[in-house]
Amino acid sequence: RVVFSINTAHIVVHVSQATWNGNGNTPLSGGCSVPFGGGTVVLATTGTYYYVCSPHESLGMKGTITVTSTTISTGTIASASHCKGVAFTVPFTASGTFNAGNAFTAQLSDAMGGFGTPRTIGTLSGTSSGQISATIPAVVTAGTGYRVRVVSSNPAVTGSDNGSDLTVLDVPVATITPAGPTAFCEGLSVQLDAPAGAGLTYIWRRDGTVITGAGGASYTATLAGQYTVEVSNGSCAATSSVQRVIVYAADPTTLAWTGNIDSDWSTVGNWDNPCAVPSAGDTVVIGPGVTPPTSAPAIALGKLTLNNAGGLPLAGTIEISGMLSLSAGSITLGNADLVLGPAAGIS
Repeated sequence: RVVFSINTAHIVVHVSQATWNGNGNTPLSGGCSVPFGGGTVVLATTGTYYYVCSPHESLGMKGTITVTSTTISTGTIASASHCKGVAFTVPFTASGTFNAGNAFTAQLSDAMGGFGTPRTIGTLSGTSSGQISATIPAVVTAGTGYRVRVVSSNPAVTGSDNGSDLTVLDVPVATITPAGPTAFCEGLSVQLDAPAGAGLTYIWRRDGTVITGAGGASYTATLAGQYTVEVSNGSCAATSSVQRVIVYAADPTTLAWTGNIDSDWSTVGNWDNPCAVPSAGDTVVIGPGVTPPTSAPAIALGKLTLNNAGGLPLAGTIEISGMLSLSAGSITLGNADLVLGPAAGIS
């Protein structure tokens, strides 16, 4: 729409290009002219419109108006089938002028190809042709009649759709549910379960490496690591979040006191390895922030570190072949002995 503001001594006449070039005023057949005082003209088609200001056209009082079309054409999408949650590219061609701040939006139709309530699946800021990274959300119902189109915000233009039906596919659920504790002693195990279903296939991984022979909905883990399962329905696949499995050594060489169960040195579960208590040659650490054992039995240790103001009473002779480290607290001998080997040291 064009608004002409002119005084009462002139009229605007729509003429042909030839008449315009010759400074004439013969009206163009079917053209849009404006009377004295001005008015509004709607230019419905693209092209160049030639106008003269009569009666002074011979003096060169004339002008042109060029009308361009602003359109968006959604291109062909590479694949006809798309898994929910998996990104794909929507190409489009933008013709005409798009203003600064414009955003192109990829919209998904309903399952019948209608855009009555389109769903946004991707956006791209810009003023020219491009490609939009789009993702179909999980809430969309699987179907075979979907279409995609691109629209703009400034100006508001609705583009054509992609021209062919698209299939939206369901993605299987991939989770790991442990059937028991995931932290256990060496020699034990835990069963890890993925959702079972007809037509599903499974790939189990430990620390990112495929576990050979593990192709079922369940896997029995005996080793420590980060476990995942990839579940596929033949068209789409999903990978679970990581399930960590901790395996405690049956015979560790270093143990730190926790006192999680009671104050007895010999109680399994009172040490940071819940599967063992100190044995000959081990390194024992009794650190701060916990109540120390009520007493230590007779044992030969490789190293003893005491950093606890509560100290450590001895109920039996402790022999140390390596290093005795005392940062806080004291060792109470009572009737027991503390024996340092010939190569032992004290710090």
